[in-house]
Amino acid sequence: YKVRNGLRTPVELWPLPSQWVWAIPSREKYIGQYLVRGVFAGDAYLDPADVIHIREPALDWSGSGRFYGWPTMAAGARMLDVEDAMLRRLHSQFKNYAPPGLHYHMEETLEPEQHMDLYQQICNMHALAEQTGRPILSHAGMTVQEFGPTSPREMDYGRSLDVILDYTLGIFGVPRAVVGLSKEYNRANLTGATIAFCESTANPLLKHLSQHLTQQLGHEFGDDIEVEIPPCTANDVEDLRRDVELAF
Repeated sequence: YKVRNGLRTPVELWPLPSQWVWAIPSREKYIGQYLVRGVFAGDAYLDPADVIHIREPALDWSGSGRFYGWPTMAAGARMLDVEDAMLRRLHSQFKNYAPPGLHYHMEETLEPEQHMDLYQQICNMHALAEQTGRPILSHAGMTVQEFGPTSPREMDYGRSLDVILDYTLGIFGVPRAVVGLSKEYNRANLTGATIAFCESTANPLLKHLSQHLTQQLGHEFGDDIEVEIPPCTANDVEDLRRDVELAF
């Protein structure tokens, strides 16, 4: 939102959350007004000349795509929904189910007092950390079954979440090393990942934003005004060293 002074010159830019803004089409103009909810005291209708509308390209020009574009999260909604559902299921499983360490099976039916007495004896045998790993001697007719620390289903969820993480990061063009999820770190792969992130993800977005600002804001100050946001760069020590040697 272009905040103007008394001379109608933009002096500030206020971000408008896109989920609270609706474009109202017009027969005379491309967009007649913008309806904004949740930002000001009440519903506000803004003139199109006072709003810088930044939208992603969209193939759907017959529907709402020509006004709102096609955001990245919408393009990758299925993967994001799958990851959210898997994390909810894992959280529910770990919160509501605590698997036992050992299962004791008796061939005969015990009385309640015998059951509690045997249960207390087993708990006392393995109640302290110093008793971890000690052998268990079972009575006649008693069998002991050990539960695995991780079930195959839990392991499968872990691998699936790892794959979906790669898909999600790929949708947004973010390498694992940039967000600190790389398994192996060294200066070379971190620098390479940062350079790839700047050149393939950040700089196209900055150029896209610069074009919108030039189109919708630059003319407020002159016909030949061009807005340009400097591209992000990664400081590569080897490149700096070569530049210095070349300069000498």
